[in-house]
Amino acid sequence: MSRPCEKPGCGADMYLCQECGKDLCSKETPPVWVVGKGNVCPICSTKYVVNGVLTLLGYYYMTQNARCGYCDGELAAEVDHYNHDTGWEVAGFKEKQWLSRRCNKCRYDWSLNKLECPRPRGRVVVP
Repeated sequence: MSRPCEKPGCGADMYLCQECGKDLCSKETPPVWVVGKGNVCPICSTKYVVNGVLTLLGYYYMTQNARCGYCDGELAAEVDHYNHDTGWEVAGFKEKQWLSRRCNKCRYDWSLNKLECPRPRGRVVVP
């Protein structure tokens, strides 16, 4: 639920950063939408996106509610990765990475492809 900015004549909505908890004006500090997290301020968004490329944490939040398709177990909070020619572009890595999350119950490794995590097309835009 948004509310109007308290600054005279602004007219923009306020939002609560879901990472740092600051109450911010959307005109002065435009929010960045992070899947699974919600609105975060541009400073906090660098945990998820760097120069338009998602970080491992960004990919985690895109799949945070996924469950094992075999045993319905919870998936580990970590995103495992290794160099792979047809992998995903990940901030902080020179080579593409194959990304997966392991089931805590049956230990099956679920690739982000199997978790139906959409691959970003082009750069992720951060204001």
